[in-house]
Amino acid sequence: MLLKFCKGFPLFFVILSLLTLSACSSRSITSYVKEADALMAADKKQEAIILYQKAIKDNPDEPVLYINQAAILRDTKKYPLALKNYNILLNLNPSIIWPYTGMAQVFLAQKKYAHAQDILTQAQHYFPTHGAIDFYQGRLAYELKMGDQALEKFNRALDHQYPHLYKVYYYRGRTFQDLLTNKERAKLDYESCLLSNPTNKEVIEDVNKRLSLLDDTLYDF
Repeated sequence: MLLKFCKGFPLFFVILSLLTLSACSSRSITSYVKEADALMAADKKQEAIILYQKAIKDNPDEPVLYINQAAILRDTKKYPLALKNYNILLNLNPSIIWPYTGMAQVFLAQKKYAHAQDILTQAQHYFPTHGAIDFYQGRLAYELKMGDQALEKFNRALDHQYPHLYKVYYYRGRTFQDLLTNKERAKLDYESCLLSNPTNKEVIEDVNKRLSLLDDTLYDF
């Protein structure tokens, strides 16, 4: 068929044309991610999810697509779909950290603390000194009202250089304030949180409210 089609036309140029057409018809993973980022910046989360679904259909074995889609699904509280993506990630590669921390966040949001404990225990097998695992173990201990254990985990997260410092200071401050009744240490952590360039508006608002309350009570004799 190809030779028939190419009658009177050099075969080399036909093959070259087909290869060029094939290359042009496929999209790079980077281009998908950039477009999804632009959609997220415009607060078009559902459109970003649909785009990632298309990207995954074209690249079913690419972990970054599942990581990013799952994060959007988690943030939009589509928890079963987020967990589905994280489970696919675990099957693709059980030695990357994102499915573990992502599932931990979902289970914490759902208040499924036993499930959160199970996934974090699994994660510690692969990442015994990773600050992210320490941080989410601290989050879990805080939710279970285990103040001393939460404090230990948050301190370990700092020791292991967990990059999102504002989150550690925020939750360690809450631990001092809510569970350990140490208002002075809570105030220091909240101030450190604000100095660490937090990106979460809800965290910033809550920290400012808590600091205002602490200022009212610290010197209330």
